[in-house]
Amino acid sequence: GTMSTPETHPETIATPGANNSLRLAFRRCHNFIHGNEGMPKDAAFWQFLYLIFAKMWDERHNRGEKRKFFAQATEPFSDEGRMAIRARIKPLFDSVKKQYPSLFRPGDEITLSDRALAYMVMELHRYNFSRSDVDAKGAAYQEIVGSNLRGDRGQYFTPRRAVDLVVRILDPKPNEKVADIACGTGGFLVSTLAHQLRRFRAEYKRELGENTQEGILERLQDFAHNNLFGADFDPFLVRAATMNVLMAANVEGNI
Repeated sequence: GTMSTPETHPETIATPGANNSLRLAFRRCHNFIHGNEGMPKDAAFWQFLYLIFAKMWDERHNRGEKRKFFAQATEPFSDEGRMAIRARIKPLFDSVKKQYPSLFRPGDEITLSDRALAYMVMELHRYNFSRSDVDAKGAAYQEIVGSNLRGDRGQYFTPRRAVDLVVRILDPKPNEKVADIACGTGGFLVSTLAHQLRRFRAEYKRELGENTQEGILERLQDFAHNNLFGADFDPFLVRAATMNVLMAANVEGNI
């Protein structure tokens, strides 16, 4: 038959709240890894992270027909199909490692079984991460961070509602720099991004048109790139926080 391309898949834009389908997809993936792979928690978390990085790299660099992060309807159910999925994903992750030498070691590999990899790609490919709501992505990410990176190294992660409250009280302005010198998984940084996003949206509310969304996201990227700083002594958390900011703003920030 004809090769179907990822274009045949409708793109889902995740929204926050009870109907956050991305959060449920993350939970299904998470449960699948734990039910079927027998990996320690933090190893499973990094595998998840590698895939999200690969997905976001694909969205940024491969448009339309060139998309590589997808699963055709029948592929996850045959050995041949699963191998085809792996053959598309591996080069994506290789590109990620090249782009982020400070975050990934050359030896980092996707070690999920063919079955688990196919399942996760099938769950995640239909979402457009770049255009999904920041809060929806934050909640989805929390789903896997919360259950896998419990602070067993003496870390304490500030509860999300407290984080949001502090950021609202501080009300960081778009021209101010924000630094969290013990940033953990990046909760304060991402809450700051969500805060700026609300501000930019309010400012743009009077103008309508397709390019406003693009304009808002561009401003958010500029802010993350120039004004957002984080540090942590745990290299695992540096990675996790970078991923969190990358999901929120499509740029890495400075962590």
